[in-house]
Amino acid sequence: MENLDLFDDLPASPRSPQKELKAAQQNQQQSSAASCLVAQSYRHFGQAQAMLEAIQPIDYYLADKVVFCQRQQVPLNNISPAEFDLLFHTVVLLSEQLRCGHTCIYLSDYAQTTCWQSASWQKNNQDELAAKPGYTFPTMAIWQQVLQRLQLDLPALSTEQESLEADSHGSQERAQEKSQERSPDKSQISSPVNSQSSEAVKPQNGQLIVLEQQRVYLRRYWQFEVELAQALQQKRQLSFAIDLAKAQAILQALFPQSTQVIDWQQVAVANALNKGVAVICGGPGTGKTTTVVRLLAALISLQTADLKIAMAAPTGKAAQRLSESIINAKGKLSQVDPAIVSQIPEQAQTLHRLLGIRQQPHLVKYDQQRQLDCDLVLLDEASMVDLPLMVRLFRALPTHCRVIMLGDADQLPSVAAGSVLADIAPLPHQGYSQANASYIAQLTGSSVSGVANACDYLSQLKFSHRFKGDEGVGLLAKAVINGNVKDACALLASQRQDIYSSQTLDDQQLAHLVRTYLKPVFNADNVQTAFNALSQFRLLAAVRQGEQGVEQLNHKVESQLRRQGLIKRLAGYADNLYAGKPVMITENSYGLNLFNGDIGLLWLNQGKLMVAFEQADGIRWLSLARLPAYETVYAMTIHKTQGSEFTHVALVLPDKDSKVLSRELLYTGITRAKQTVQIYANDQVWHNSVTRKVERSSGLRDRLCLTENME
Repeated sequence: MENLDLFDDLPASPRSPQKELKAAQQNQQQSSAASCLVAQSYRHFGQAQAMLEAIQPIDYYLADKVVFCQRQQVPLNNISPAEFDLLFHTVVLLSEQLRCGHTCIYLSDYAQTTCWQSASWQKNNQDELAAKPGYTFPTMAIWQQVLQRLQLDLPALSTEQESLEADSHGSQERAQEKSQERSPDKSQISSPVNSQSSEAVKPQNGQLIVLEQQRVYLRRYWQFEVELAQALQQKRQLSFAIDLAKAQAILQALFPQSTQVIDWQQVAVANALNKGVAVICGGPGTGKTTTVVRLLAALISLQTADLKIAMAAPTGKAAQRLSESIINAKGKLSQVDPAIVSQIPEQAQTLHRLLGIRQQPHLVKYDQQRQLDCDLVLLDEASMVDLPLMVRLFRALPTHCRVIMLGDADQLPSVAAGSVLADIAPLPHQGYSQANASYIAQLTGSSVSGVANACDYLSQLKFSHRFKGDEGVGLLAKAVINGNVKDACALLASQRQDIYSSQTLDDQQLAHLVRTYLKPVFNADNVQTAFNALSQFRLLAAVRQGEQGVEQLNHKVESQLRRQGLIKRLAGYADNLYAGKPVMITENSYGLNLFNGDIGLLWLNQGKLMVAFEQADGIRWLSLARLPAYETVYAMTIHKTQGSEFTHVALVLPDKDSKVLSRELLYTGITRAKQTVQIYANDQVWHNSVTRKVERSSGLRDRLCLTENME
């Protein structure tokens, strides 16, 4: 997640006399738009609170600072107070929506709309003390006109800021020179010269707000989006020459069972062999890891030099699962030369660790100035990666380096701003270009559709090996993500063997869950057996606070454990420290090699209560005193479970509807289960959740479509 200061982009120096003259000439006539606006300003945050429902301090002070800086740069008689007020509320909205995951706002979504109005005001109870009128945005035409006028007046970057921007984006020419020194098999790589360097992503005139068509951005996120689109385009233009006859033989060995049905795993491998970027999407159990291991085996077999491969995932837990899955998939490559299999790496790491990102947000070991020494980067759980972090990854990649992304585009997007995987992997996949379809047919014998403006870098795995056609969990997941309320409700009502539902989770039901799934953890003879039992079940919640939130659920589970006599008090330790307690790390500790989301288990080791962590080479023990920030984890948010899976899952929703509830949230929770799922939700909340779809505002997909049309 990008931890940045929103105030960093604010200007610090006055404009030059030339720009003052230009601004004066451009603003000789007052815009008629001002007469259509209502002035609504605030002297301090308390006044804003009295007028705008749920306004947050960070949004107010950012907007206030932007307007203050703007007022210092333009003659006050050129811009009306109402226009400054529109700028203020636009920045408040941008900042608010950024915290909700949107990288921009579409003016059409808010034009002539009243925001931050209290419910009491809407009910015409304006006399109530808590009644807040909110702010009404103008028509889209007027809004655009005012922002265009304000953009012309915004100051240029100071020399110091230009230096910072150069440091941030770097010189791609120097980076390319460095990467070419390390590039193996350069003769096999064909890449058009791309002169779009950092100049192409610099904001013109240093404007704090960027208006592009009907999208409005805070400048930094416009930069991120443009930079990532250009980086993806550069990777897409990479073309790796391969020996087609040899590739055919390799694919036949990797996929020996030939059927009349298209083998989408084989298609995905063939499609990625000659590309600089490949995205392989699929739901749970579709074989993404199996596919990518065969892809790596094929690439290693085709390569004439050693292939330096790095594997990463957004969280420690996801990286651990990737490592385990890779090891498991390698064990099934009996038909492949052991010398080839041995070259497939097994150790994945977090994306932060790969890039050398430390606690200080601006300290990054690898970027375009010092790029990664690798030929291929495999990124798992790509749906969890936010826009700023994805940009950082691409900055650190040498020109010749391939990128392979794995993920489920139907899952929840990243916690922070952006929905990168959903933007670059539009589903359902519309097919391949005619040329690429012919190439795939030549390698695999499979006939895939050829269409115009296709996403050739994208492959979709369509067959689930985990959920067979009539299994309830798979059917429920499909109905939910498709927004099919009728089928989703019918499946809950059917009370199938692998699906159980109830309107609420009462104490009796919770006690049964504790006896069935958590008692084996406390009765285990050793910590490894306890970890195995813990992985069988997890209680999932949509929210943290409230009666059905993570915090209360963890408290209730501990109370049930005490009632059932499973928690044994240990002399010399506080009541909340006991053997068998699962904990989750909540902050990265690079010194201890522990990361947000890592799961540990309190256990007695030689008579001393310590924390155990599962690792590839066995159990790692850590004293309680050295443990970084953590929380109890009988229950966890659905967001935190991404990259994990459990045999059985119980999903608890709040008793009242919330904006955080969506079909993507439900789908992510349901698909954590390998065998059974229990749903605790009332009918109205379930109905609303299945109906609501996550739609994050972004311009990335549009940029890629524009790029596609230019090819």
